[in-house]
Amino acid sequence: MASKSRLLQYTDKICRNDSGKIQNGDVLFPKMILRFKNGLLHGEGGPAAEYMDGHHEWWENGKLHRDDGPAVYTIVEDEDGNKYEEWWKKGEQLL
Repeated sequence: MASKSRLLQYTDKICRNDSGKIQNGDVLFPKMILRFKNGLLHGEGGPAAEYMDGHHEWWENGKLHRDDGPAVYTIVEDEDGNKYEEWWKKGEQLL
C-alpha cells in the first residue's frame, strides 16, 4: 500500500543543521515543525512532524512508529475531501 508519509525518505537518516552539527530538538519551518533526537526524526510523546495543513507523522528513533494510534494521519480533509490514517510499528506499515 502506498504511504501518505511526506518524510518516508528520511527513515534512519541522520539529519544535520546548516553548520553540519547533528540535528536535535524542534526545527521550525514556515509550514511545519520537525522534531529530532540525535539527528533522527523523533517525537517525544507527540508527532515528530506537524504540518499547518493538519498532516501529522509520529516517528521514533528514525522510523515511523506509534503504539497507540495511527503514525501518519490528517486532522483535516485533503484536497479530495478525505481524511486518512496509516498504522506503523518500527518502520513497518501495518495493513
